[in-house]
Amino acid sequence: MGKQRTEKRFRESLQHAAEVHGTSLWYIKLQVNQLAHNSNPGDFLVFLDRELHCIEAKQVTGKNRFSFKRLSQKSKLTEFDLKPNQHGWVLISFWFGSAKKSDTFLLTVAEYEQLISSTTKVSIRIDEIVALFPNSRVQLCCRSTWAIVSRLQSCATPHE
Repeated sequence: MGKQRTEKRFRESLQHAAEVHGTSLWYIKLQVNQLAHNSNPGDFLVFLDRELHCIEAKQVTGKNRFSFKRLSQKSKLTEFDLKPNQHGWVLISFWFGSAKKSDTFLLTVAEYEQLISSTTKVSIRIDEIVALFPNSRVQLCCRSTWAIVSRLQSCATPHE
């Protein structure tokens, strides 16, 4: 149930953002196929301003630490991120019983790799993420989507 809560809240945020921004934002939730020989690089594909974003959502419940080994798709996200006009993201949600008490961070794959290399530990705390990437905090709710959209647009490739 845990990750589904984060994915549901993120999907609702994207739905609201699509309504606000009109046709410049499209998204799809990627389904997991257990019989497939290859896995998806993330949970969501978002098309925004001629850029394709792949986002993997992770949720931590009741703890303020995120274990790096929980992201098995890191290599696929990195591969996705290396292609032109494509960006890989990691959405980490620390769930503490309600949306008001919880913290959610949207990190680029490069920021996530920097997070891993910044420590010798196998996990990272919320305060360490905030210290390294203060602009990565986002809120997942229908009325506050500007932070998500502006965060996705922050790494847009300059167009000719």
